[in-house]
Amino acid sequence: MYGLPFSVFFYGWLVNILIAVFIFRIWCQACNVNIYNPIASVILNATRLPVRFLGNKVINGVNLSAMAAIAVLLAFKYIGIYTLLDIPFDEMFHPVYVVFKPLVFIIRYTGAIFLLVLVIDALLSWFGANTVSQFTRPLTAPISEVLRKFIPPIGMIDISFIILLILLQLADYLACQMLFKISPDMAGFLWTLII
Repeated sequence: MYGLPFSVFFYGWLVNILIAVFIFRIWCQACNVNIYNPIASVILNATRLPVRFLGNKVINGVNLSAMAAIAVLLAFKYIGIYTLLDIPFDEMFHPVYVVFKPLVFIIRYTGAIFLLVLVIDALLSWFGANTVSQFTRPLTAPISEVLRKFIPPIGMIDISFIILLILLQLADYLACQMLFKISPDMAGFLWTLII
């Protein structure tokens, strides 16, 4: 895809899925999702061993060990990708690649996951409570409730969801524009969600 070898694409997405699981663990703990929900239970069990290995440190509901696991996964991801792409060793540790690209990736990727959960929650709101909605509702409720205070529903239509989607897309667009201003020659840099 876009000139990338399949091995790079596959490796990148495999690590992205693992990162998403740890993001969900942090998010579930921060939002106090019911641990008896089957989806939350799978996420907690899948991440239990690495988090326990890293010390299982939680401060103010934020799991620092899961964040450390994400940092380790990002290091493995980029070192592996750069090795597969035969990027020279000295370029691999350029400050932009070491700090900026992982930071942009994690911000954009977390936003994409939040957007997906928000859309799923909005669609499931039409159908009543089920296992998935009991998982997604606590994740989106903190931000949705704040927006509903400022933007009341119009009749039976809750437009706070639409406003939140627009704000997320605007933030992603501004991040991409900022990225082009900082380094216009890094057009491939915007494909950080792919690899």
